[in-house]
Amino acid sequence: DMEKEQETRQAWKERVGQELDSVIALWIEHSHDQEYGAFFTCLGCNGQVYDDLNYVWLQGRQVWMYCRLYLNFEHFRLAELLDAAKAGTLFYSQLLRSFNGSLIQGISRSLEKERD
Repeated sequence: DMEKEQETRQAWKERVGQELDSVIALWIEHSHDQEYGAFFTCLGCNGQVYDDLNYVWLQGRQVWMYCRLYLNFEHFRLAELLDAAKAGTLFYSQLLRSFNGSLIQGISRSLEKERD
């Protein structure tokens, strides 16, 4: 029945919205590396950092996600997201300059090469 289908879609839309709000709140509270401008990407469900190695792809992905949310959803037009995206972009650009095109997967918080 069409009405039931619409109710189901609405319920899922609300659930996904709640989950997204929860994840972004966790990221804002726990993933921003205030000292170096990058993001902690290895967080437990409670927000505890279990590895402070900066996985390069995930750094770019978090910048992209923050920018996408900021630009496309009024709910996420938060100065904190934009500022974190800018700091992450600065970290990422320093990273790219530091290794002159070398392919790296992980890097320490202070831009020292950790893994190839």
